[in-house]
Amino acid sequence: MRKIFNEQLKIGAIEIRKIEIDLKSRDQIPKVLLGLQYIYTHEEIRKPVFDLLEELIPEKSRKKLGRNGMGMWEIFVLSCIKLSCDSFVTRTNVHFPTDISLMFDAIRKVMVLTSRLCDSLDLPGWKQSNANLKKIKKSEKKEVS
Repeated sequence: MRKIFNEQLKIGAIEIRKIEIDLKSRDQIPKVLLGLQYIYTHEEIRKPVFDLLEELIPEKSRKKLGRNGMGMWEIFVLSCIKLSCDSFVTRTNVHFPTDISLMFDAIRKVMVLTSRLCDSLDLPGWKQSNANLKKIKKSEKKEVS
């Protein structure tokens, strides 16, 4: 069965309660680390958390399995950090600009801004701007392909 954590510190190790975490960071990980530090240093919170984790581990995994040195605390911390990191990554379709795509982006933006300006000033001649934008998008797709 896995140990919750090893209470005996290794030589040169710093107690978790004495670790100073940068509170000025705009990253989310220091906040997660502060929460983990709080859980670790308050047994009234730590015990229910690990009781719950113990229940979640399948019976087959509980029987003398697990690496020496890889206790429940380490698994818990690594899982929290991984979740924290993964939650901020989103898959997107990355647009790598080329000269022609940058030119088309600029033309589209100029047309949109000019159309808005003309509408706000009640200037005639820009009613077809949406149709013209569609034509530009079609020609861009042909050029880029």
